[in-house]
Amino acid sequence: MNLGVIVNIVLVVVAFTIGFFSNGFIKDAINENAGSGSILSNNVTLHVLITGPNDTPVNNLEVDLWHDTTKTGPPDAAISFTNSSGIAVFSIPKGGYLIGFNMNNFPVNFEVPRETPVSVSDNFNNATIYVFNKV
Repeated sequence: MNLGVIVNIVLVVVAFTIGFFSNGFIKDAINENAGSGSILSNNVTLHVLITGPNDTPVNNLEVDLWHDTTKTGPPDAAISFTNSSGIAVFSIPKGGYLIGFNMNNFPVNFEVPRETPVSVSDNFNNATIYVFNKV
């Protein structure tokens, strides 16, 4: 056999072996890290905009998330705070949620909105909640 043919056969076998083992390794790494909050998880982004009178953003407001099957208790899905633009950002799995607020630190000059249901189903989700001055 020609030396070039032997080298080509060896290279094909090595490439096949590396591909076989690395493919299994990558699949194992993805399965091991799924749901751990890593970049490999299936989380999607939810943006919740909180605006007050005259569409002014409400900043530094605690926004709470519950799974839509939860009826009482502290938030069981996530907690975030609004930024200066009035937006709270969540990285959560797809599903149904309820958006609510912490009554202990909600601004006293605003009415507390009812819990708002939201369905998170793709890579970019938005919800807007308006708060009104107390009368």
